[in-house]
Amino acid sequence: MDKSILTFVRRFLSVYINNFFENCFMDNMEIPFDIEERLAELFGPEEMALESNRLSSFVSWPYTSEDTCNKENLAKAGFFSDPTASSGNCVKCFFCLKALQDWDRDDNPWDEHLRLTVRKGKSCPFMELGKVEEDITVGEFFELTKKRLNIVFAKLEEEMQEKLN
Repeated sequence: MDKSILTFVRRFLSVYINNFFENCFMDNMEIPFDIEERLAELFGPEEMALESNRLSSFVSWPYTSEDTCNKENLAKAGFFSDPTASSGNCVKCFFCLKALQDWDRDDNPWDEHLRLTVRKGKSCPFMELGKVEEDITVGEFFELTKKRLNIVFAKLEEEMQEKLN
């Protein structure tokens, strides 16, 4: 996947997010938190869309390439290292935002990711696609981006409802 695609995605997201704010909120509506700040937190680092960047996020991953749960397999399964989490080996899926921690060296990242999505009852668009990055077309990448945005906005809406109730 080419890094120039990220530039295009940034522009696309800027327009998408501006439309979201313009169309979803009334001027006099009281918002319970800084939406733009929370949206940025939920959205996370957009460069993690690329497998190579996800891989480079695993600076101090405890397992080696001989282990099933190595940083290469985690990055291929959509995960990046989440250093803000309480656990030293916590990862987050760039596409569905689900976090997993407490990995064992023989855990299979694809299997664990699938297990998590089944347990949570919400699918991951990356897992649904079932392809590694080098097999994803540009059209499929944009579809993943769109689905990811829907997940981010649904999470934001859920949090707003909790705060307003």
